[in-house]
Amino acid sequence: MFGIADDVTWVTGAHTLKLGGELRRDRIKASYIFDPNGDYTFNGQYSGSAAADFLLGFPSIFRQAVGDPNLDGASWTYAIYGQDELRLGSRVTLNYGLRHELCPPFIEAHDRLNAFHPGQQSRMFPTAPTGLVYPGDAGVPRGTYHADVNNVAPRVAAIWNPRGNGRTSVRAAWGLFYDALPGQGDFFQNGVIAPPFHTVTEVSFPLQTTSAHFANPLEGIANAVRGPGFTRTDVSLFKRILIARWHESQLRVEAFNVLNSARFNQPGNQIGSPTLGQITSADDGRIVQLGIKYAF
Repeated sequence: MFGIADDVTWVTGAHTLKLGGELRRDRIKASYIFDPNGDYTFNGQYSGSAAADFLLGFPSIFRQAVGDPNLDGASWTYAIYGQDELRLGSRVTLNYGLRHELCPPFIEAHDRLNAFHPGQQSRMFPTAPTGLVYPGDAGVPRGTYHADVNNVAPRVAAIWNPRGNGRTSVRAAWGLFYDALPGQGDFFQNGVIAPPFHTVTEVSFPLQTTSAHFANPLEGIANAVRGPGFTRTDVSLFKRILIARWHESQLRVEAFNVLNSARFNQPGNQIGSPTLGQITSADDGRIVQLGIKYAF
């Protein structure tokens, strides 16, 4: 994340004018690894005891996620404001202003997001269930929803000093405020377990069965694809440097996949695609980032 903010104050007569703005860039690169090794549920439906079902190898449910867990999202946030403090003599002060914020949604570098629009059939993924839509479909922008652009927030306040000696004051204020859902939270909700990019296979085993499913839980299940595992080593180094009493800098070095290990992405899992079950891409190799931060 990085941002630029600035404020200007101008005093003229009985007015104190303030103007300011902020521009911020947020980016999230994360691997939301959800249940890649699978898990079993034993509830005792076969023997009457969950522990006995476990020892016999009779699970009731098996669940495993497949697909690419990597997300690369970014967004821009803009804000501007203006306000005036007006002194009406020695006893009354008025403060009024206006603020506007624009918080577009996070977008994913490869558009691996989805949303739910009831009754709409996706054209990007025609085999998707009705209502499940993706960036590029009609009415679906890259962030899956349109930014709210009318967040104009007025504020007004009044201060009255009835005695004129500064020891007693009466204050009143009113304002309209907006807040946004945390971008990363909404971004993860739209991107994690978003078929066909990252899907969960869940198998519920029948009550009437004579064979244990523990050894091969996906036996007889069509279109189940297993992907490769991976290992990655990351290193971060930070150095804080005090320049003066109120000035300091921070040097930062971050290295991802230091050992440059091969990390293949998950096989294609789109039914009907010519790449179903094939690995056609790999994650980035070693990445080194350098950064410096100056605070005052």
